[in-house]
Amino acid sequence: KYRDQPQTPLERAIFWVEHVLRHGGGEHLVDFTNVSMMISVTKWFFIFILVKYTVCVNILHVAHIPSPSHHIWNRALAFGLAEKGYNVTMLTHDEEKTKPKNFHLILLEGIYQQVFTDFPLDEVVKHTPLSGIQTIFAWSHLFCQHDFGTKGLKTLLNYPKDFKFDLIIFDVTLGQCLYPLIERFNNPPVIGVTPFLLPSYISHTFGNPLQTAYSPFYASPFSDRMSFKERILNFIYTHTEVLYRKYIAFPDETKMAKQYFGENIRPFEEVERNISLLLSNYDPVLLYPVDLPPNIIPCGGIQIKPPKPLPTDLQEIVDKAKDGIILFSLGSNLRSDRLSLTKRKIILETFAKLPQTILWKFETDLEGLPKNVIIRKWLPQNDIL
Repeated sequence: KYRDQPQTPLERAIFWVEHVLRHGGGEHLVDFTNVSMMISVTKWFFIFILVKYTVCVNILHVAHIPSPSHHIWNRALAFGLAEKGYNVTMLTHDEEKTKPKNFHLILLEGIYQQVFTDFPLDEVVKHTPLSGIQTIFAWSHLFCQHDFGTKGLKTLLNYPKDFKFDLIIFDVTLGQCLYPLIERFNNPPVIGVTPFLLPSYISHTFGNPLQTAYSPFYASPFSDRMSFKERILNFIYTHTEVLYRKYIAFPDETKMAKQYFGENIRPFEEVERNISLLLSNYDPVLLYPVDLPPNIIPCGGIQIKPPKPLPTDLQEIVDKAKDGIILFSLGSNLRSDRLSLTKRKIILETFAKLPQTILWKFETDLEGLPKNVIIRKWLPQNDIL
């Protein structure tokens, strides 16, 4: 059902990138009381589906969140634009073996060992929603500090003062310390992106009311059908994160940014008010439905590609699984091999009780596996699913 859409999420994302390029921004998407502008947007939409828009422009994609899963989403967008003929420069922590000819990567080198050392998995999973808020912004502080010392950031800042980027795409999930890059390149139109679904603090930043009565906080166990007590807790979690970001994280990262870029940087809130729109890794088919303003564009799953045939050994496992397959992966940052022995034992005992075959992405060898559990250091998740 997810794939049955009139356009792919990547096509939708590229359309809105080109929309901002055509109109030199997206202010009309923020205030839709302007009826004439609504008519103009609608007219351009129907013209654009008939006329292919191609123009050689320079795009800077700031994808500075140190997470391979974030990078996969950002890469899909950047590669999609490059393959359409745009010159894309990406600032990122992740290297690429192959890339389109007009894609240029600037590497923010050397972060991942520090992330794994400072944020061990066993400590992260102990967090409550409230303590988790502090942790996520502490992570942002950590990689901001790191980025300011990289050769990659210096390389970008050494571009000629008059070098023109026609558009900046900025991963706004965390790391607002690099917002001054926008002013450094003379304030072109900016599009925000977040591969992190649609966290409430980001949605709120782009003008969406906090819908705490039916939109559960992402780090809570709640659904969209909360009890009165759960709604109170959901209100507390959601508003705490918004306030923490504004009154603790922003001043902290502003202080760091001033030390690097100088005292005269614009306030982060002002920068965000001038971001044209947000492309979000959100899809109502897979997540709880929420109301969205015109400047938040759901593009959930732009990284999903048509599936390739599975390797022979995996195909045999799938074919023999009479009760189906469960794919278990903690992602790239929260590695399974960093779980304590106690937690591994609990997980394996739970898996052993299930009738399904479990494919577990586990980065090292693991002894004492139940008959229905198979581990691999790498799994083609897109193809399996």
